[in-house]
Amino acid sequence: MNRKIDLISKNRENTPFYDFKDIKKLCKDPNNEYFGKCVPYNELENYETNCIPIAHFYDDNNKLQVVFSRDPSHALGIGCTGAGKTTSLVIPKVNILSSLKNKPSFIIIDVKGELHDKLSGHLKEKGYNIKVIDLDEPEYSASWNPLLSIYDKYIEAHEIVKKVVEHTDSISDYPNLSKFAYKGKPSVWYEFDDVAYSDLTNLNKAISHKKEKLIADVSEEIRDLSYMFIVTQNLDDPHWDDTARDLFAGVIFAMLERTILEDGKCLTRNQFNLRNIVNAILASREDDLKRFINNSDRRGEAYRFATRIVNMEAEKTKSCYFGVLSTQLSPFKSYAIQKVTIKNTINFDRITDEPEAVFIKMDDLKESNYKLAQLIILRLYQQIKNIAKKMPGRTLTKPVHFILDEFGNFPKFNEFAKMISVSRSYNIWYTMIVQSYSQLKMIYGEGVSNVIIENSNMRLFFGTNDFYTMKSFSEACGKKAKISEVAYLNGNSSNLSACPIEEFPTVPVSDLSKIDTSEVYITCFRMPVLHSRMERYYLVKEFEPLPPVEYRVIDNIEIGTKEYTFDIGEDDNIFSGKKQFPSKYVPNKKKEADITKKMLAYFEELLIIKKPGKNAIRSFIEVSRTILPMYILDYLSNVNERNIYMDYRELSKNNLITKTTFYKTLNKEIVTAFLENEIESLDVNKESFMDDLRKRFDEVIFNSMNYAVAIFPQEFSENLKFIRDDFDTNTLDYLKEFILK
Repeated sequence: MNRKIDLISKNRENTPFYDFKDIKKLCKDPNNEYFGKCVPYNELENYETNCIPIAHFYDDNNKLQVVFSRDPSHALGIGCTGAGKTTSLVIPKVNILSSLKNKPSFIIIDVKGELHDKLSGHLKEKGYNIKVIDLDEPEYSASWNPLLSIYDKYIEAHEIVKKVVEHTDSISDYPNLSKFAYKGKPSVWYEFDDVAYSDLTNLNKAISHKKEKLIADVSEEIRDLSYMFIVTQNLDDPHWDDTARDLFAGVIFAMLERTILEDGKCLTRNQFNLRNIVNAILASREDDLKRFINNSDRRGEAYRFATRIVNMEAEKTKSCYFGVLSTQLSPFKSYAIQKVTIKNTINFDRITDEPEAVFIKMDDLKESNYKLAQLIILRLYQQIKNIAKKMPGRTLTKPVHFILDEFGNFPKFNEFAKMISVSRSYNIWYTMIVQSYSQLKMIYGEGVSNVIIENSNMRLFFGTNDFYTMKSFSEACGKKAKISEVAYLNGNSSNLSACPIEEFPTVPVSDLSKIDTSEVYITCFRMPVLHSRMERYYLVKEFEPLPPVEYRVIDNIEIGTKEYTFDIGEDDNIFSGKKQFPSKYVPNKKKEADITKKMLAYFEELLIIKKPGKNAIRSFIEVSRTILPMYILDYLSNVNERNIYMDYRELSKNNLITKTTFYKTLNKEIVTAFLENEIESLDVNKESFMDDLRKRFDEVIFNSMNYAVAIFPQEFSENLKFIRDDFDTNTLDYLKEFILK
């Protein structure tokens, strides 16, 4: 008999299943192979994990215990209205994870406004920075322009040469720089993108490669945007939507091209916003849009994407393309969307360094709100992913959780299947809330919805009336096998004479249809099927909400002002006015490698070759006033890691620093002109900065002047000593007063 039962367990499906009592018992065993650690809630601040809670309950001593999963995973919460998805899963989950030692960051879709009210006070108490994008009350909302990363990459690509730092010091002083084809000990070497180069050929190849990559990234991001704004309505005939996307992308590229026109004509960073792009298409006269595209660079992407459409002679066909685009973009004409995307008042750059919680509050009845939330999620995902790629192991040191409440009501995320498939490696996690599998299937189709479900390694069932969902979830829970009740004994009543085997669902559909409040069935990769409990937050005193954080600040910005508006009807820029951006790095020939040698050469020319006299002293003063500013610029360039010396020459050429030219600049003017702009951006201690600068002056300026005094006729020595002392009081003390004020 036992042999036959063993045979059943080995050769038949027999999915392990644990109910709540088993979970409470097993989670206390540190050697259990099914769950992560069970941690008292009041000790979470000392516990660090990337896993997520699978149960929370009060033990026999009335202490709240939290059981974590064995592995981190994406989570899919399934339940009809009122089943407890928000009250049992979302609010407790954010509360628990934010109490951990490693404090992950959150991006939270808040459709009902409930999540901010219930969670922001707790998050603030735990040290989180709270940010709110409010589409219901945009006049009080923070704003974020999701297009600025495109603008910044495009400008960076065209100004890439400015990132080159020319060095005359030893590369051994820069142990963190990697080397590329670095040979010998060159007197001049170049730093670019955290790599050292000893020759211009390899440097300029790297510059070209980096520029091409940035432009390719810009193109990819614009194509992603076009798919988000223009959704394919008819899979059998996608031509109309595809062409509308080309026109949409073409307008964005045309806007970008206007950012690199000559000063005074270019589209500014503030003007590159969603409002201007939508208005260029929907609110402009057809002739204006046609001229705007045709005036673009004929070698550029705008001309390639859009010129065939705006110049089309078949008016009816062209009208159809514009009709498709107008229909899909019209929701983005809303004041709320344009207001919250007009500029940046919040910065997500440190979302992976400091605990951040971003709430996106929105009206669940407006489709445009969902689309904007999609846009924000996509752009944030791309930004966080790029940060992760630069980190050791290409992964974030702290997790970031996207809490997507009402995910089943979102329009289709074209890239979401790809995002959820690769996000795990970046330590980015999704918690998606849907009412049923049918809801997901209706939006994404069977194939993509299956990808989303399969990549949600943890699925939490809170109850639904949808039979398809209950049947699918029951099947995913597996089966158990048992000896049939019709098995019978042999005549000796000692062994089974016949042994029919029955298989039955581990979790029958009938059980799923009768699930009780706070109960949840969980399937998770490499874990048994669980029948767990997640108490609703209002029944747990530790989850009692604190007063919500007040975020409403009246922003008096007028979105229609010239600062934020670009009218394509006023655009008359043919690309003869385009700025010239160097594609290669060309060293400054006038800048000598050794400033000290250059100064001594000047002194020798003035003081030895020429006969001493009053004119020689005058020339000496003029040259010193030239070299000293050069040295200041050279030092600032090294500290700030960019060629401020060259920047100043360009400013001088353009007469942007008035009453000065480069070779006749007084010390005080050059110090004022540059320190006012540069000192605040120097990542150095100001006291140390001053001490270092004084030492360098001592080494170069004073030694050179002492050399001049030594070889100058005696009758001029006192005058030169006065000049030396004059520099000390009028320049160094001025510097100290300016920097330390």
